Amino acid sequence: MFKKIFLITIILTISLLSSISNNMIYSFATSNKNLISNIYSLNSGQYLWVNNPTILQRAVNALSNDYYNYKRKDFNQNKITQLLYNLDNGTLDEYNKAKLDILITDAYIKLLKFIRIGDVDWSLVKAKMQSLKSTHDIRAVWEFTPKGMPSASTIYKFIKSGRVIALLNQSVGLQNRYKPYIDALAYYRKIPEFRKVPYGKTIRYGQRDRRIYQIKKRLMILGDFPRRGSMSNYYGKDLAYAIRRFRKRLNLRYGDYIDNKLLAYINLPKSYYIKKIIVNLDKTKLYPYSFEPTYIEVNVPEFKMRLYQNGVEIFSSDAIVGRLDRPTPIFSDKLEYVVVNPTWTIPENLVKRDLIPALKNNPNILQIAHIKAYQGGKEVKPDLNKLFAIQNSSKHVPYQFVQEAGADNALGRVKFMFPNKYSVYLHDTPEKGLFNHRYRYNSSGCMRINDPKGLYSVLQPYLSTNKDIDTIIATGKTTRINLKRKIPVHIVYFTLEFENGAPKFLYDAYMYDKIIEESTQGNIKNYFEVPAVRLKEVRR
Repeated sequence: MFKKIFLITIILTISLLSSISNNMIYSFATSNKNLISNIYSLNSGQYLWVNNPTILQRAVNALSNDYYNYKRKDFNQNKITQLLYNLDNGTLDEYNKAKLDILITDAYIKLLKFIRIGDVDWSLVKAKMQSLKSTHDIRAVWEFTPKGMPSASTIYKFIKSGRVIALLNQSVGLQNRYKPYIDALAYYRKIPEFRKVPYGKTIRYGQRDRRIYQIKKRLMILGDFPRRGSMSNYYGKDLAYAIRRFRKRLNLRYGDYIDNKLLAYINLPKSYYIKKIIVNLDKTKLYPYSFEPTYIEVNVPEFKMRLYQNGVEIFSSDAIVGRLDRPTPIFSDKLEYVVVNPTWTIPENLVKRDLIPALKNNPNILQIAHIKAYQGGKEVKPDLNKLFAIQNSSKHVPYQFVQEAGADNALGRVKFMFPNKYSVYLHDTPEKGLFNHRYRYNSSGCMRINDPKGLYSVLQPYLSTNKDIDTIIATGKTTRINLKRKIPVHIVYFTLEFENGAPKFLYDAYMYDKIIEESTQGNIKNYFEVPAVRLKEVRR
């Protein structure tokens, strides 16, 4: 009997020594105490890591892996390393084993939180965007809901089953973007610091200049100049190719001359690229691991729309997006129907902003643009004085203005509808010349596409009619065509894209990158100031 009691006492003593109490957990300086406590409670207070070297090593390695911790944050790696050294030497007592176990749990939660949510104050981002309405009369909209954290039971199940990396991996946002961004970040971190190329006279093809060697070397590091190209001070074909490629990647004016304006871009420090990559990585956190198998994506800074089917791009078109003072809203919805030969009901805000000033300038504009006014469902002749009086007021416009279908309709010959509270959609345009611009911020929020007939054609299997678009256009009738099933539409704002493997760094015209950067831990600014030079850059 005595021996049994003695053995039970020893077992209980060992169990208590190897258990983790709430008192110990709550003595740690961490904001994750409750979550940690709940996880250990599910494990009956026993160690999660120190008795399982395999999953311990996986978790510890992940803490310093740039794929997950791309900002190289301190998650107590040094303290953990010191305690691990003693654990390996067999000199770690039970108290410090418990301390190590809690430290790793806390670090793993912090890493998971960084991957899912990041260190951006997303509520501050929203507040700054909303403030643009009162400060600059800009209605900036980005619909997002930051991810939450998994429950204690979910985290516990992944740890106990040894799938600690799987949980991190499935918490990544938009993996198809995230992985290339991480690869690009690794590349730009490795390249040497740049030495500035001196400014001077414009260099043209066929000329010699002692700055050319330095320009070639810099463009070679950036991936534009071929590694086997001639490194002489002569401007030949290899450099001309590299200059055109560099200009295209940064959406600069086409040409192969090297002026001081181009040198200003060539001289951008590597910190510029690193910062750009990181802010785009931060934005991936607002999205799931991947979008649906079939979806439409419009990337506003790239002026590009794409249709994906089973995750593969099957169609793309250049796009025109919202003006800087009328930005295209960033949100997701579903394409429901297509309208061929659409009429255009002018939104009330555009009546006040655009139509009334146009009527003041030319009272015949309604007839010229084939716009009719309606009141109570009946066509009327509008009282212009009455209309002018409410231009700058909060009063509702007493008329509904509708532009007739036709070649000159503002929506062109077809619109692709995903009904939403912002009254924006994809559509054709009669102003095809705008697609020749490098910066295509010309709409009032809608997205005009360069090849609407091509989009209609690839959508044909989803449409409730087999008629081709030209046949329907020829009728002149406004025709609605429903989709057999809705297709998700994602309007996004990424200023880093890739073309044939080469990174394209895009201009942050809406200033959303800057707002995010200034709402990030360690760089918080409570108020946002609109840069004075942004409009100047877009006009180049």
